[in-house]
Amino acid sequence: MLPSKYKCRENLSVWTSYHPYHESLNKKIILESLEYNWFGCDRIRMGGGGLTNVKALQTPPSSICSPSVKIINEWVLDLLVNDSHSTMPLTCHSSWVAKYNRGDYTLSHLHTPAAYGYVYFVKSPKGSSPLVFTTSGKKIKPEEGKVVIFPGNMNHHVPKNRCDDRIVVAGNIVPKHPKL
Repeated sequence: MLPSKYKCRENLSVWTSYHPYHESLNKKIILESLEYNWFGCDRIRMGGGGLTNVKALQTPPSSICSPSVKIINEWVLDLLVNDSHSTMPLTCHSSWVAKYNRGDYTLSHLHTPAAYGYVYFVKSPKGSSPLVFTTSGKKIKPEEGKVVIFPGNMNHHVPKNRCDDRIVVAGNIVPKHPKL
């Protein structure tokens, strides 16, 4: 269930919720992440060919075959569909993991043409930067187990991080195309 709803200056809704088993799930994600191929921001290219906006260690989008990240993706889809925030059939198009150390940040960007984007907080040590919606300035506090779901056309960023080991899973949700 998505209990918290915010209105931002963009006049669009942002939803937050907490995974009921986040403590064990986050431990699994961290353990699985030891096997990931992590790249710096100068090595990850996005769908349009440009470099990623994440200026931290990151896995390439859709490159992770993690059972735990799959659980997050399915949970986000269930939240959107079951709570009637979307009437269209949806699928997770891509997801990735980012690991922020001291001084790392993310440039302001949006996730279009995705219908929704999400950020799930896996590890949020003291000093972890918030997720900020750029136009409104609305800050979402990073809390382990919290997911933030937002329309794909909302600009957002992460200010310079003030700790090591802030870990998130992020993804893009798109309409599911009917089989031809």
